[in-house]
Amino acid sequence: FINGVLQPKENYEVECGMLKLITEDLPPKGAPIILQMFKF
Repeated sequence: FINGVLQPKENYEVECGMLKLITEDLPPKGAPIILQMFKF
């Protein structure tokens, strides 16, 4: 989630210890970013 909005998988990559955004624009400064993962 970025600023409370669920992001599509195409907008980001997750690597060990890093979240990489793949968008042309940046989130607003200070916007909360939440990474939530579920493993089954």
